Amino acid sequence: MVVCSPAMAGTGRRAGYLKERDPGVWRISAEGKPNPITGKRKRLWRTVRGGRRDAERALAALITELADGTTVAGSDTFGGLLDEWWTTMAGSRWEDATAIRHRQDIDGVLAQLGRRRLGDLRPADFTRLYSAMTGAGRAPRTVQHVANTARAALNWGVEQGLLGRNPAAAAVVPRRKHVVRALPTAEQLDAVLDAAAADSRLWHAFLTVEFGTGARPAEVCALRWSDFDPDRAELRIGEAVGRLRDERGKSVGWQLKGTKTHSETESGVRTVALDLATSTVLRRWRMHQVALCLQVGEALADDMHIFPADRFGWRPLTPATPSRRWRRYAAPAGVGPEVKLYDAARHYHTSWLLEQGFPVADVAERTGNTPETIYKRYAHTLQKDQRHMAAAIDRANAARGRRA
Repeated sequence: MVVCSPAMAGTGRRAGYLKERDPGVWRISAEGKPNPITGKRKRLWRTVRGGRRDAERALAALITELADGTTVAGSDTFGGLLDEWWTTMAGSRWEDATAIRHRQDIDGVLAQLGRRRLGDLRPADFTRLYSAMTGAGRAPRTVQHVANTARAALNWGVEQGLLGRNPAAAAVVPRRKHVVRALPTAEQLDAVLDAAAADSRLWHAFLTVEFGTGARPAEVCALRWSDFDPDRAELRIGEAVGRLRDERGKSVGWQLKGTKTHSETESGVRTVALDLATSTVLRRWRMHQVALCLQVGEALADDMHIFPADRFGWRPLTPATPSRRWRRYAAPAGVGPEVKLYDAARHYHTSWLLEQGFPVADVAERTGNTPETIYKRYAHTLQKDQRHMAAAIDRANAARGRRA
């Protein structure tokens, strides 16, 4: 029996129909809007158990869903949407490592829901998936990354008109416990620099820049002499050394790429002012490199890397190398093995700046973060500022003669 929707009555197009296939088992169908990408108009089928009135109510609800855009009839499966989203983003927006990471989520965990129609997905499907991952011993960080991939893909589907809402948005994702990483003391960092100075000019200069700027090790590896302005005592950070991976995610080498700042600013480049000690060490390191080049009759070129993997500077260091060298100097200084170079340089520098009371926006600009990231990752440091604020209020009250 054909049932016409009031909104489509008289148009000559069938809105939906129902048929009793077995006693108490009804097959209903409704036609939706054209797929915004393919242009095809398809029908959505469902099975309803109960009486005729139950089937009619279910059909009316399905027609309403299709009319208001909550469901798009005939849209691809979740797996099809994931593939289309990944192909679009990997070809125009993502770095290789980002594309590979999302591909691993799609081919791994999310493939379990790949055959489901978009209109049939519910928040509970994703909640159960994340709970199962946690029960299987997957790390909270891994579960959250899978959840981020699912939400991003479905948000894209909503933007493209493939479905009216994101069913993963309301899913329950296990929380990651925030772990405050141990940081070395200023005295320990001084001991590391002293050990490096006695061992290697290159590593003393490298670690001095790390500690003085809080830059990511991969960014310091990519620095060229054209990025250093000795007159203004500034460093221009616009590149990083990252892994080059194949389609399966296997590392096949290294490449220069944009920094994480690239996705947060229009130019992707930030300028960092240098303190006197860091600027002086870089000047001396440059003079040493100039002397090496003169020994073979060459001039130090601006596009040579400041911290080279070869004798002069045509090949940059890779991030794994300074990490290993850091351990050589850190252990004698009493720094535990759990403290990585990234923590000692970047986290220490950021935490110190915040403790000095510098505005979050200025610290974020210097380190190549967003203010939102600073608030999220350094909340424990920002809480200390509350005590400074209370002390400032006490001083102001005392100056005015106010007492409790």
